[in-house]
Amino acid sequence: MIGSNTTEAHPVLALRMKKAVRKGATLVVADPRKIWLTKIARRHLQLRPGTDVWLLNAIMHVILREGLQNHEYIREFTEDLDAVAEVVERYSPEEAERVTGVPAADIVATAREYASERHAAIFYTLGITEHACAIDNIWSLSNLVLMTGQLGYE
Repeated sequence: MIGSNTTEAHPVLALRMKKAVRKGATLVVADPRKIWLTKIARRHLQLRPGTDVWLLNAIMHVILREGLQNHEYIREFTEDLDAVAEVVERYSPEEAERVTGVPAADIVATAREYASERHAAIFYTLGITEHACAIDNIWSLSNLVLMTGQLGYE
């Protein structure tokens, strides 16, 4: 799971995340602040405010570089992966670390975990949608979900 840049997690959703972690789920929180969910997270990606796209594109960069994308899902349900790949090629984890403040090793680990987990999910609340780059944030989140095929199942 990745909880991304929340203004504060919705109480009901946050409790469900806490319960899932107790049952063995992995939680990664991407948020500039140390919210209470960071205490139970495997990793806190404490990015600088407004650098969400850099973080997400660096995660996609790793997934594509390491061939972790879901080829079957992409072939069947998406189009223009080449255009996304061309953009995210410029977002190495090392360069993203410089911009976001998130260690490159954490970006790589998160990308590998997310892409290889069969039942991964991304949860976010208003924080990520309230920036000047909100549309780009959502596009990047959508591209990440689509390249890994992490949707369409319960």
